Amino acid sequence: MSSLMLSLASDVTTDLSSNITEMTSTLASSITEITSTIASKITAEMTSNMTELTSTLASNATEMTSNMTELTTPTGVVFAEDQPFFAISEEDYEQFSYVTNVVVTPIICGLGLIGNALGVGVLWRDSKREKLTIYVYMCSLTFIDSIYLFFGVLRSIPNLIRVVDKYMANMIDEHMKLGSIYIDMVLTYSATLVILVMAVERLMALTRPFTVKHSWLTKYPKRIICACLGANMLFFMPYPMNFEVASYKNAENRTEYYIQYKSESLELMDNFTFIHTIIHNYIPGITILFVNIAIVIAFSRILKERSDTLQMSAGQSRQQAKLTLTIFCITVMYFLFNLPDLFVKTLAFVDKRYSITGKYSLSFWLFMDLTNLFTYLNAANDFVIYILVSDHYRRIFKHMYCQCCLKKGDSYLDAEDGSSRATDKTDASSTQPDKY
Repeated sequence: MSSLMLSLASDVTTDLSSNITEMTSTLASSITEITSTIASKITAEMTSNMTELTSTLASNATEMTSNMTELTTPTGVVFAEDQPFFAISEEDYEQFSYVTNVVVTPIICGLGLIGNALGVGVLWRDSKREKLTIYVYMCSLTFIDSIYLFFGVLRSIPNLIRVVDKYMANMIDEHMKLGSIYIDMVLTYSATLVILVMAVERLMALTRPFTVKHSWLTKYPKRIICACLGANMLFFMPYPMNFEVASYKNAENRTEYYIQYKSESLELMDNFTFIHTIIHNYIPGITILFVNIAIVIAFSRILKERSDTLQMSAGQSRQQAKLTLTIFCITVMYFLFNLPDLFVKTLAFVDKRYSITGKYSLSFWLFMDLTNLFTYLNAANDFVIYILVSDHYRRIFKHMYCQCCLKKGDSYLDAEDGSSRATDKTDASSTQPDKY
């Protein structure tokens, strides 16, 4: 009996121990599973929160970097990316280009060539009476402007062809630009230097009338003009060397051409354009501005004291006044017509989107077309200035080209010539400054 009880107790103890062990194992497994699930959910949620926080921080850092970049630009000017300062559609640009290049430019260039030819005749006629160095500069300026207008007529040919066949016109125009841009720049900025030299020569003639004859500007005018042309020919050589004509297929599967910088020359040409703008736009513009102010001051002072100070005859004084006023008008017109060119090049440096290769390159080309138009006007206005400013040149013009209609102008000019010669003889014994 006791043996049976011991056996039964042993079996019960064994079963109970087995059940407790199984329950403990099940409980431990459940606890492990629950802990793993909780840890997994907490880790996933923390990872998601950390990812979102990191993304937010990165976005804020990018925005701060963009703001700092805008605030630290060289000019301090901020342009919103989605709000361009000035943008133009391709359709609007085509209309503007058609009006300026097809309609207006040929008219200005044609009339300018005729006017400059007449102006050279007037200057040549007057230079025989007055042997002044300024006439060499004025004739040279008119000649350079006439060549520029002639090439302007040639450049208008593709624009006229565009009315009939725009693809042929595009091919001819873009290939012509390889040479025409170089020629235009050499002629334009050579004329700029000549205008600057003329203004300085007039200022010296007003402030140093007794010694101006011995200055280089008076002694070597032809050499100075040739030096201006030669220096610009060398300076602008990078343009034809680093331009190329590229092409692409448009939506109609037709080939269109465009001019661009060579890929390996982009940085070089950006730096070169910056230097060119400083040398040929800012420096001459600022210099001409200050020289003109000095001319006005000197001229107003001379008007008050010309008889006692300059000891000139009345005829000589009037002639110098007419020449000074003519040169002053030429330089002022140059300064005004140069403003669009200065603006677009400055804008291209401030914001690269408005450069020749930028997002808004059409805006750049619109201002370049406007600049070319103003340059043609500046080249064509020489004759107009000569005629409008000086009644002396008007009389010469009438004498040379309107003899059939205006007989009085002929006798008036002869009377003026005789009066000038008589005055010169009367004043020959007096002390006079050297002729310039």
